[in-house]
Amino acid sequence: MSTKIICVPSDMPGGMSSPVSVNFEDSDVYNYIEISEEGNGSSGISFFSMRYNCSGVACVDPVDAISKKASVLIVSKISPSFLHRFLNEGIEVFDRASGTVSNSVESYVRGELKRLP
Repeated sequence: MSTKIICVPSDMPGGMSSPVSVNFEDSDVYNYIEISEEGNGSSGISFFSMRYNCSGVACVDPVDAISKKASVLIVSKISPSFLHRFLNEGIEVFDRASGTVSNSVESYVRGELKRLP
């Protein structure tokens, strides 16, 4: 059994039923989800934490914050500069997420999201 921790940025209030942020740079919350891939091909999904984003100078850099917890980032859209920074940190980035955090995680598990180079 292998596990992955993914991050899905969303609008407030955060959690599995929150809408995925249209742009990564404008997200309010970073939602972290653990996905366990079972040997029989099934997956277990559990929401375990979230971190609020902020736009002040005292905030933690989002690339640093996310890369310390997650190995996968799921977004609707992301700027080339942030994409490059995440890829340099070894984070897999998938785009075309839509709907809620839950919808996006399910799309990822089914292999329906596009992995960015």
